[in-house]
Formats: sequence, C-alpha cells, structure tokens
Amino acid sequence: MQYWVRSKQEYPDLQVGYKPSGFYGGYFETGTDDIPKIAPFYTTVQENIEEIRRIEGQYLSAIEDENRALGLIDEKETESGDDDTG
Repeated sequence: MQYWVRSKQEYPDLQVGYKPSGFYGGYFETGTDDIPKIAPFYTTVQENIEEIRRIEGQYLSAIEDENRALGLIDEKETESGDDDTG
C-alpha cells in the first residue's frame, strides 16, 4: 500500500492505493479462492468514517465561506478611478 501526493495538478490531491508492483495487494482487499479477504482499506474507512466526515465537512465549509466572500466582492470597488498618469 502506498500514497501519492499529486502536487503538479491544478488542484493537488492525495491518492491512496496499492502501488503498481503490489499486484497481490488488490487480492487482499477483495479475497480470492486462495487468498483470504483482509480488506485493509474498507476496514480502515469503516473504522474512521465519522472522522472522515468531520474533516470533509470542515473543507466543504471553508470552500462555501470562500465562495460566499468572493460573491460579495464588487470588482468596481477595487478600481481607484484615478486616471491621472502624471
């Protein structure tokens, strides 16, 4: 299992998953006839769902506050109106 922070995207994000060379890792998540299901991602998410929701709520609230603030900005108010160049 591995994580990647993709910082070169327009909106950086965090990905968590099985690394490409971890071929059998996916089988531990779902199980097969020969490999028992362990489900580390599913189990971890289920054990932390309230914390995940709390963190998501904080981020969504901050985005909503920013959007509300941006909607209150009148671009005309930021112009000085001073056309005097000299």
